[in-house]
Amino acid sequence: MEASLQVCQIRGIPIRLHFSFLFLLPLIFFVFMEAEPPFGFGGNFNTQTRLGLAAAATFLLFASLLMHELSHSLLAMRYGTKIQGITLFLFGGVAMMEDMPREPSKEWRVAIAGPAMSIAIGTTFIGISFLLASPVFNAQVLKPLSALAESIGLLNIFLAAFNLMPAFPMDGGRMLRAFLAERMSFLDATKKAVLVGKVFAVLMGIAGIMPNPFALAHDGRIEILSPWLTLIAIFLFIAASEEERATEIFATLEGVKVADVMRAGSAGGVPASATVEDVFKRMLSERCTEFAVVSEEGRVLGFLHFRELKEMPAEKREFLRAEDALQSTAEEAKELLTANAVSASEDAVAALKRMLRERKSILAVVDDEGKFKGIITKKDIAHFVEMLRG
Repeated sequence: MEASLQVCQIRGIPIRLHFSFLFLLPLIFFVFMEAEPPFGFGGNFNTQTRLGLAAAATFLLFASLLMHELSHSLLAMRYGTKIQGITLFLFGGVAMMEDMPREPSKEWRVAIAGPAMSIAIGTTFIGISFLLASPVFNAQVLKPLSALAESIGLLNIFLAAFNLMPAFPMDGGRMLRAFLAERMSFLDATKKAVLVGKVFAVLMGIAGIMPNPFALAHDGRIEILSPWLTLIAIFLFIAASEEERATEIFATLEGVKVADVMRAGSAGGVPASATVEDVFKRMLSERCTEFAVVSEEGRVLGFLHFRELKEMPAEKREFLRAEDALQSTAEEAKELLTANAVSASEDAVAALKRMLRERKSILAVVDDEGKFKGIITKKDIAHFVEMLRG
């Protein structure tokens, strides 16, 4: 995620805070300060004690979310999955896995690892709360700590229960997909789990804007149950749709090689000696937004993009060669090629995942000797998938 700040690394996994989470922190702190027990500390303690408890509870909640996602990630790493990072954002946390294990038994274990960790944290803190409130430790000075432990314990139990709902792509939904994948194809299992997740999301969204029965029963006030519940439902619906679309694409591309999708030879490249104006006109006529610049020896020197060329003055485009328009030196171009090249024999799925992971829109396709064969773009892959579906 672009709008995030890396705060540390754990076991080589970058830990990031999304800016939405940073904006949420003051709200979480305020809720802990003002909410009634057992989830907050309002009314029971003096202002200074409540400030300290709210700060500690905010930190412990952050740590609990992080432990939940770490448990997913560390187990997935044991199964050979690469973890790009963990990002905590407005509605919780996301472990950015390169690919979820396809074996149902492994996906089930990875999915349940998070709720299991939350339950472990929750029961530990609730146990500490009971211990501090027991006659053995029944001291006035320990009451704030007991309240803090009770609040964090209950929140973790709630987090585990919420994540275990079969609303894909939450943990319960992934467990449902693993169960279904034992009995049908991975794609069909995903579609059915997504459908269940969408139904849950719709029901959750409607529930969020319904009258709050507790307020109605207490003093006859009419207020909506929770706008946050509706926002989470919208997020879940969108996330489920995106995951279904991604799974369909990856399933469609199974067995397809880069060579089957790429724009071969001159269709994807321009000579280094061509003028920028010629390249610009070709982009317009062919409706193509990027080309590789290729030397006489067949080596890729770099890429030219339409957005860069259209900002260049017309008189400059007329005499400037494509080779000279590149922003890199010869040494940088060599490194650029290494970072932006893919073999024609590689799987198209692997090329797509690499472009998504590294946020690239184009890769040069080369042979075993590093000579230019063509280019492959995300747009090419999307068109190819649409053709296969048709």
